[in-house]
Amino acid sequence: MSRRIARIFLLVPAALLLLVGGLTAWLVATESGTRWLFARAESVLPPELQIGAASGTLLDGIAIAGGGWTDEKQRVGVRRLEVEIELLPILRRKVKIVRLNLQDVEVHVVAGATSTSPAEPFSLELPIELIVDDATATNIQVSSGEDRFDIERVALAGQLAGSNLKITRLV
Repeated sequence: MSRRIARIFLLVPAALLLLVGGLTAWLVATESGTRWLFARAESVLPPELQIGAASGTLLDGIAIAGGGWTDEKQRVGVRRLEVEIELLPILRRKVKIVRLNLQDVEVHVVAGATSTSPAEPFSLELPIELIVDDATATNIQVSSGEDRFDIERVALAGQLAGSNLKITRLV
């Protein structure tokens, strides 16, 4: 009887570990897991943020077809966003973006949207460390009222830890 109880005490944690491992693999290594995560995330994101259809996996990289941010002061749109991150550094409170590619970016600042009241100080301080190995944005259009300028391509790499910003490449 005691062997049977001991076996149950060993099998239950093993079964739970297998279940958690299988669920984690499904979330990070399958497109259906990625779509499920995005569906859960949309409910907690601000309404100003729109996210298009996602494809790919957290393990191999995600592509998002369309998305943006719209509020009373600006409108930002991206036709396609591709991102590849390393997952293990997240356990150490680091987000490591291996590759980020933004295609056809439109930024429109509403004319007269600037406030006459003093702005609060701007801070880049994040509770995590952000590392970007390779980020590229192509076909960028920035406009405000009648003014508009186009940027063909911007590429950068850098790191943000606390309030320390280090840009290692800007082209």
